[in-house]
Amino acid sequence: MTHEEIRHALGSGCSEEELKAMRCPVCEGNVVFYVHPKRRSCFIRCQQDNGHMAMHEENPLPPDWWEKYVTQGGWMS
Repeated sequence: MTHEEIRHALGSGCSEEELKAMRCPVCEGNVVFYVHPKRRSCFIRCQQDNGHMAMHEENPLPPDWWEKYVTQGGWMS
């Protein structure tokens, strides 16, 4: 998937299985996924190098499975 395809998938409520299948578009490495405590935005990054991919995405109607990935701390707002 490209950066834009990943952004679109997260913004449109992809399944958890789709998330687990995502790989960094640059190195094909694993990605790390975090969800804001308010559950309206998420952050995904390449596990190996943030320069490859590191982006936030908003989803006004996030899927229920996002709850498992809520992370406290480190958020600016």
